[in-house]
Amino acid sequence: MTARRRGVVSLCVMGRFLLSALIGGVALIGLAVASGQTAGIAASGGPFHLNGDLSIAGTNGFDGDRSLKGGRGMRLSCVAGRHYAFAVTVSNSSGKAVMLTGARGPNPAPTVVDPVATQLRLAPPPSNGDRLVIVLRHWSSSPGHPVTVKPGRSAVVQSNFLMRQCQSLAHGRTIPVPGTLTLRYSASGITHSQRVVQPGAEFVVAEGPTIRSCSPVAGSIRMAASDISCAKARAAAPACHHLSHGNYGTCSGAGRQWDCDFRAVTVEWCWYRGGENAHLFRVRWEPKKH
Repeated sequence: MTARRRGVVSLCVMGRFLLSALIGGVALIGLAVASGQTAGIAASGGPFHLNGDLSIAGTNGFDGDRSLKGGRGMRLSCVAGRHYAFAVTVSNSSGKAVMLTGARGPNPAPTVVDPVATQLRLAPPPSNGDRLVIVLRHWSSSPGHPVTVKPGRSAVVQSNFLMRQCQSLAHGRTIPVPGTLTLRYSASGITHSQRVVQPGAEFVVAEGPTIRSCSPVAGSIRMAASDISCAKARAAAPACHHLSHGNYGTCSGAGRQWDCDFRAVTVEWCWYRGGENAHLFRVRWEPKKH
């Protein structure tokens, strides 16, 4: 058995569904706030306003990622070399075309969480009757290029981060990164700046859970445990192999109730909440013989 420390991210919107999504390794979550319901989103004077669309990528529940209290962003585990990105959409509410030339966010600890690049691009028009638009692209260190945003159109601002030197987060140290952006734009040949705030884009970087590689149980190929002992994971796994709803459900094992999902034909994830953290194990079972 081997143990290692890893770094974390999380976002909570719909309780068990989202926890299941994070645990299952979903890399992209799209959030939308319906028109007229942009509470908590702020902008200083200028042509742009945030329309409530927020997409994030780079989360993994097995690494301990979770939402901040109140759903105001993510708590991420620091893993050296880890990529994290989020994208927001800003709309031009003025009556003139504006050239968006750049964006800059907070940079509280570049040796640990480095904002390596910000990209700008025009957003697609919203779909009729559907305000959920996932605008995030793959993480990139390429520099951004100016975009001209016509009246009533929107631009995507994507921020890309790289994690380093995670050992400095020992002993409970965390690094909060506010969901604030300073936009640079040109209008009528004059350069301006505007500050916008989307609390849901806030994240906190912290030391991650202990990830253990465990000896497999009978019928399995590999096992791993996150913030639980291998003994507890091995005791629970056989009882959770067959679930009440086929590929998902609950089970009892090692003196505890578990929620489980099969995220591939032979890969099962099980977890329970203990305090603020999720405690998990993952099993790759041997394929069924036909």
